[in-house]
Amino acid sequence: MRNILNISIDKYAQSYCLKDADNKIFLSFSKFNELTVKVATYIKNIYKIKKGQRIAIIYDSSMEFAIIFHALLKIKAIPLPLSDELTIAEYKKYISFIKPDWIWPKSIELYRIFYAKCFKVLHPINYTFITQIKEYSEEFYYYPDYSDD
Repeated sequence: MRNILNISIDKYAQSYCLKDADNKIFLSFSKFNELTVKVATYIKNIYKIKKGQRIAIIYDSSMEFAIIFHALLKIKAIPLPLSDELTIAEYKKYISFIKPDWIWPKSIELYRIFYAKCFKVLHPINYTFITQIKEYSEEFYYYPDYSDD
């Protein structure tokens, strides 16, 4: 998988790989990679997310989810996607089962609920926020090789 993604970054840089639900934003492989690198840099520097940490992601099937998921792969964290349509009781059940190190909800309401229950929670982000991240680390440009882990 790593090689396919890295080949796509180089070979298909200007080809479109993703669009938002409203068909207003189209991302090329190059732009998608740039945004995932920005998010990877941001979460590693701000939240100190480390290799092997388990991150529950509560987002819908969106562009933000794809960027977050791939950013976590770039820092060798373990993304654990959860549906954004569960009840609070269902979240509690799943979270107690998967035991994430962090929870990354899509809404401020879920952020407040998990934060109040003393979980480590990453602040929800949207596409506009992602595009405004200034930091960019070349360290995360390509997907890492997991074969030596």
